[in-house]
Amino acid sequence: RLLQAESDYALPALFNLAEAYRKQHKVAEARDTWQRCLVIDPANAEAHMRLAEAFWELRDFEAAERHFRKASTLAPGDLDAHLNAAAAARMNRNYGFAALAMQRALAVEQTRTDIWNQAADVMLTIYRQDQELERLAEAVFAWRQSLKLDPDQPAIRERIDTYAPLVEELDEPTTFGQPTN
Repeated sequence: RLLQAESDYALPALFNLAEAYRKQHKVAEARDTWQRCLVIDPANAEAHMRLAEAFWELRDFEAAERHFRKASTLAPGDLDAHLNAAAAARMNRNYGFAALAMQRALAVEQTRTDIWNQAADVMLTIYRQDQELERLAEAVFAWRQSLKLDPDQPAIRERIDTYAPLVEELDEPTTFGQPTN
């Protein structure tokens, strides 16, 4: 019981300490403190998010991706966790996971053009890398979804005009942007 009581008080105290370090721009100290939080509660999604942010500031993108991934797994309804996981994965050229994270973000929020456009950009990157027309079809689909939300996006319309003819023979993706496991 005593250990549990100590951790009940320690975790909020460490959160506060880590935030104080962050506000003082002592990122390495904040990182170390967030790591201490995870020793107490390894399943704390917020601590994983904050630790990942510290790693990002320290330009350790692999560690940032690892902790953003963990946060997105622990908090599947947290849009920021998915978007941050996708961004970190892109920095690490881990485009497969970036696509999955964007799918998860779209499962949480489908009414923002920026999310559809980011998803499309990830799929376009995969297409350019692997020449998989299915990924290009998903990019075109995502851009079209974005245009449905806001038709006043000339750059997106231009991308559709450029890439849609390449995939017109393919069926339109039916599961892109739908909930994933």
